[in-house]
Amino acid sequence: MLTSPDVAENVMLADSVSTAMLLILGARRHRYDTDPEVRQQVTERFLAACLGGDLNALMEVLAPDVILVSDGGGFTGAPRKPIRGIVYVARAIVVLSKRRPAGSDARLLHLNGGPGIVIYTGGTPVLAFTLHLAGGAIKELHAVSNPEKLRGVMT
Repeated sequence: MLTSPDVAENVMLADSVSTAMLLILGARRHRYDTDPEVRQQVTERFLAACLGGDLNALMEVLAPDVILVSDGGGFTGAPRKPIRGIVYVARAIVVLSKRRPAGSDARLLHLNGGPGIVIYTGGTPVLAFTLHLAGGAIKELHAVSNPEKLRGVMT
């Protein structure tokens, strides 16, 4: 079967448009910081701000367009939708910090390839934070309080 030049040109055009769109979407993806020392320092500052309930200190380590994504698995009171923006995320974290169970213990641990924070109550993990940085600030926070997913966290 022969194809007309119009069909062949349309296929080539569609292919080049697809490639161009992939390049444009790829350029818009966030690149996260991978420097282990920077990640560790920001995580430590984040933890200190959380433990102190210090809204201003939290805002110093958060990116303006930060996103907090939580997973309670329907078992905890975790927000079901992402929280966006520095003010809203910082306030949510301060509220979470104040609700920390008495006698809980916060530890810096290696989670998902980088520094993270795990809150334990009576030796049982109840909350895990992983942080994703861009430009030395926290761009994305993942908070997991789903007990089923926390079973794999070592003490």
